[in-house]
Amino acid sequence: MYICNYSLIFEVITNIYDLYICNYIADTTISIVLKEGYFSIEDEGVGIEKEKLNEIFELYKRGSTLAGGFGVGLNIVKQICDEFKIEILVSSEYEVGSKFELRW
Repeated sequence: MYICNYSLIFEVITNIYDLYICNYIADTTISIVLKEGYFSIEDEGVGIEKEKLNEIFELYKRGSTLAGGFGVGLNIVKQICDEFKIEILVSSEYEVGSKFELRW
């Protein structure tokens, strides 16, 4: 059994989800999986350039200029996940898609 702050976990999931919705491309698929100890979201969209992958969790850094935003959402996600010892895995290929996985 895991005990956590509901509002903070909600913040993590909505920030990751918003990232996908803001960068959504028509006629692509977004897949979401939620099961015990695991959450993932994956798309067939814009993707993140390889050289930008290492900095997407830094404050005010953005992986793409396709949509609006200030580059704070993923920084918030990282801080919350670190606090609750949630592992974040990101895989992405530019112009192919991205996958964010959370494991606890």
